[in-house]
Amino acid sequence: MRFLDFGQTSLTWQRLSGPCLDATRHRAEHAETARSWGDDLSFGARLFRMIQRPMVSQMKLAI
Repeated sequence: MRFLDFGQTSLTWQRLSGPCLDATRHRAEHAETARSWGDDLSFGARLFRMIQRPMVSQMKLAI
């Protein structure tokens, strides 16, 4: 049994998170109030948790 090497996992993470972070940053640049800025931050945090959960389980799976 061989585990996913971390290099491969982090590449996948970059591919997944790149567009999401760009979208969040783009929205944050155009946020007009502190409340919408807060919404962007909480959205980013939720998105990060949603992506992180499957990534963690993938790291534990043996190929």
